[in-house]
Amino acid sequence: MTRGWLKRGLGRLWLEILLWRHGLIWPGVLVLLVAALALWLVLLPGGAQQLAQARAELQRLQSGQLVLALSTAERTGQEDAVLVAALDRVALSEQEVSEVLRRLGRIAQSKGLTLTETDFQATGEGLGGLRRLQLTLPLRAAYPQVRQFVEAVLLEFPGVSVDQMLLKRESVGQRQGEIRLRLSIWTNPAKSGRGSI
Repeated sequence: MTRGWLKRGLGRLWLEILLWRHGLIWPGVLVLLVAALALWLVLLPGGAQQLAQARAELQRLQSGQLVLALSTAERTGQEDAVLVAALDRVALSEQEVSEVLRRLGRIAQSKGLTLTETDFQATGEGLGGLRRLQLTLPLRAAYPQVRQFVEAVLLEFPGVSVDQMLLKRESVGQRQGEIRLRLSIWTNPAKSGRGSI
């Protein structure tokens, strides 16, 4: 019985000497090793499963499923064609732009806005041959007036889009603010004649 106690005492003495010589670094290293082993045992099966799935997908792609990816690209091209056709339906002819500008002025007057200065910027041909005439309208008005103006313009002209609207006020209580409204008029040079407005 005394021999078992002596062996336990020697083990404890050895552990105390180890701690005295090296501090708590060795128990810390031991805890880190055990944690790394546990993580390796837990995460390795999941990682191996993901690797197997990736290899199987690669095999499918190499064995003929690549045709599916090409048909997806073809479908995207068809979706672009549908989008261009929809845009072409609402795009205005270049002859209609001056009439649209006159009507924009009338709508602004009916909503109590005055268009004093307008910046125009035309872009080249884009998707489907469409062109864009960008208008920047600086306004000084209350937000509800500008909102009514924008709603009326969008309802009357499907070929006009609102690109940006910036509102700046000095204080929250200020009724009117400086508003910078950017509109785009979409045109198709291939269209001729009237009929869409």
